[in-house]
Amino acid sequence: MAFANVVSTVGGGRFTVGWTIGRLSWLASAGVLFVYLMVLHARDQQLWSHARQLLSGGAEGEGVIIREAIPAALETFVARENVMRYRRMLEEPSDEAHRQVLLRMVEEEETRLKRLDLSRTERPPKQPSEK
Repeated sequence: MAFANVVSTVGGGRFTVGWTIGRLSWLASAGVLFVYLMVLHARDQQLWSHARQLLSGGAEGEGVIIREAIPAALETFVARENVMRYRRMLEEPSDEAHRQVLLRMVEEEETRLKRLDLSRTERPPKQPSEK
């Protein structure tokens, strides 16, 4: 766009050679950008299609494992966030009763994290695909 404005300014007026070249360069750059964005869109669509196939169980039964892994990963993330939040709250000055409650909550979340980490390492047996 800036190049088109510079060329148009140098060209001297409307519908001159400089103005026309500026507009054509603008059109060419817009076309290149359009092709680039369409390539990115096509790649994203392929990735979404692959993810949908995995989640629906179409990839040799691996979809069941992935469907079970997503909630476990979310639960692990929430537990880690809770531990960090409770520890930050412990650093703030508060009364002893509140500190004891927070310490108990941190211990519970850390126990939950350990349980989730152990359950993640144990892989469920592969289920035969239903076709």
